[in-house]
Amino acid sequence: MIEKMYFINLIGYMKNIDYVIENYISKFNIHLEYAISKIKNKDVHNLDLSNPYDELAKKSADILKINDTNEKVDLIISSADAIKIINNAQKFNEEKSQRLNDLESEYKNVIDLIQKFSHFKEFDFNYHLLSMFKFVHYKFGFMPLNNYKQYEAFLKNEKDILLLESEIDKNYMWCAYFTYNSSAKRVDDIFTSFNFEPIELPFYLNQTKLSGSVNEILNGLNKKAANLKTEITIIKSQDEKKLSKREIAAAKKILRAKDDFETRKFGALIYKDFFIFTGWVSERIYKALEDKTRNDESVVLVREDNPKESPPVLLKNNSFFKPFEFLVKMYGIPSYYEIDPTPFLAITYTVLFGLMFGDVGQGLILFLAGLLFRKKGPLFQIMSTLGVSSMIFGMLYGSVFGFENLIPAVWIKPADNINFILFFAIAAGIFLILMSMIFNLINCIKTHNFADFLFGSNGLSGFIFYVCILLLCVFIFTQKSLVWIYLVLAVAILNLLLIAFAEPLKKILRKEKDAIGSNIFLFLFETIIELFENLLSYFTNTISFVRVGAFALSHAGMMSVVMLLSKTEAGSYNWFIVFLGNIIVIALEGLIVGIQVLRLEFYEMFGRFFRGNGREYIINQK
Repeated sequence: MIEKMYFINLIGYMKNIDYVIENYISKFNIHLEYAISKIKNKDVHNLDLSNPYDELAKKSADILKINDTNEKVDLIISSADAIKIINNAQKFNEEKSQRLNDLESEYKNVIDLIQKFSHFKEFDFNYHLLSMFKFVHYKFGFMPLNNYKQYEAFLKNEKDILLLESEIDKNYMWCAYFTYNSSAKRVDDIFTSFNFEPIELPFYLNQTKLSGSVNEILNGLNKKAANLKTEITIIKSQDEKKLSKREIAAAKKILRAKDDFETRKFGALIYKDFFIFTGWVSERIYKALEDKTRNDESVVLVREDNPKESPPVLLKNNSFFKPFEFLVKMYGIPSYYEIDPTPFLAITYTVLFGLMFGDVGQGLILFLAGLLFRKKGPLFQIMSTLGVSSMIFGMLYGSVFGFENLIPAVWIKPADNINFILFFAIAAGIFLILMSMIFNLINCIKTHNFADFLFGSNGLSGFIFYVCILLLCVFIFTQKSLVWIYLVLAVAILNLLLIAFAEPLKKILRKEKDAIGSNIFLFLFETIIELFENLLSYFTNTISFVRVGAFALSHAGMMSVVMLLSKTEAGSYNWFIVFLGNIIVIALEGLIVGIQVLRLEFYEMFGRFFRGNGREYIINQK
């Protein structure tokens, strides 16, 4: 079903635009159109679109994401208060983040100092006294062990060099050397030649003096590192500041305000003082809008009864038909004046699937699977419905997981009635094709397309021709009188000629000139080709429904193979093969049948009456 639509205008003073957007456009399901394109007037301009909420919306989204809250809050809060609250909440998070960065940086620095001082823990003098030396030059560092041995061999007895050894490992020796300031350059050059690597050690850590022996300094640094690590751990382990209801309301208010402001792109400015929004609403929403705006002086609601363009389409179907809208939209959106094909597709798709895939047990599996995952989307909801259809036809066929002897067949067993099931499938196809043509006739009347109604291949001429061909087949097989055969044949030929010359006849009805065109031979050639194509489509579309019976037989055949393979010499069944065979049939044939039924719907039925060139009703566009 397609809901009835009204084209409306919302008009008011610019000072009230935010109020109107928030209380009308955002709260009612309005399909907005660009007002600037609907109103051709030099005094109509676009609204200002520089959104003042962009940065605040980012902050609000970050805050809500950090707190991971979907809590519903009913607090009413003004935009001004929301801005203050969000800025304060963001400031708190930024300060906390900065504090954590500072602590981690300080911790890294302390750990670095511990590693450096740890190589000189053998020095028991007061380290800070070195900062008072005025006439002595010194350096802490390390050199390769081989170079240290060279130093011992040649320079150990140098009178102006004092070398204090601290730590030795298999590769390096850590030490400190002292000399007079006057000898500093010469001694530095000597140690550089021995590959001495100096280590810079501070006398202060964050304005705190490092005094005492190196061991005492290390103890202090280790305590400092432990305290910093504890503080960092505490901050990291703490949850982000728990938002109050007021803060949650403020964040959501800002996000709504940003989205509401984006809505301005659909509006227009009139005479610098007034705004206007245009769009479509359903009949039900229009009545609600009319009631609410009746006593509201901030906005005026105006309905246009004869809009120039076709309305958008909002499908409204019951819970059984609703999931099948998904399949309809795969083909296209019906135009506003077309029949909604959803109920027709839902019924025919369900019945045809059951005809082709009838089994009580396998249908039950489809039903339960669809029921289990129905929240995942419409495909699984459709699967549940198809499972029920499969169960019903399984009872009609007397089949349960491929076993044909557990329950009696209420109707027929396809494998035992091959001719009947094939003819029944073709008969069902003929009925559905005729129904599709009737729908096309109704659509032509609704859209005032009387040319297609009379002369189209799926119009009245096509319908009569198809019925005449069917009657001829019946009369020939039942050996009716030749008078009846000739009469029906004459009617068929007459309507076939109307179909063949449909285009020029349509142009004549529309009072268009040059109905045939300048080249009569080209016209006749195109007419013959199109006529052949139409005749072929009647035949192929009808024969296509043989696949319904063929798949019913194929399903029975596949399950008989599974039963045959699972049968043991003792006469019992190998239940693993039965289980595996049923799984393969459900997964493979179930998918193929679903696709084949969809093909019948789209090509053999929809192609005859459904244009699918409508536009969908979009709610709350941004």
